[in-house]
Amino acid sequence: MPEHPQGLFPDDCFDRNLLKRAIYKCMSDGSYHHDRFKQIFQTAGFTVRDVERDECHPVWKIKLVRGAFELSREHVEAARQIRRLLTANRIPVGRDAVSVVLNGDYVTCAFVSTAGGESVLS
Repeated sequence: MPEHPQGLFPDDCFDRNLLKRAIYKCMSDGSYHHDRFKQIFQTAGFTVRDVERDECHPVWKIKLVRGAFELSREHVEAARQIRRLLTANRIPVGRDAVSVVLNGDYVTCAFVSTAGGESVLS
């Protein structure tokens, strides 16, 4: 099957049900959401070091390096910016569900989201 832009279905698919099952399997295998979060932050201008979801709770921890994204040096404003970035990409995150730790150019953000399964992407 030829490569298609992400989010678009091929028009030349003969068996739509088979395609739906294949897409569902790709989305539920655990790595889809990790890759999605990585892509969101890379597109915004960060370098992504780690994407991790806790195995017992729906808490995501993402380790980043500052890049082209103008992230505030204040923790509260940086958390707001990360939340805005996630909600702009259709990731529902509660108002107080984002925590950011700033250490020079290194950023660790944690947030609560029920998307995906436990795993680590480095």
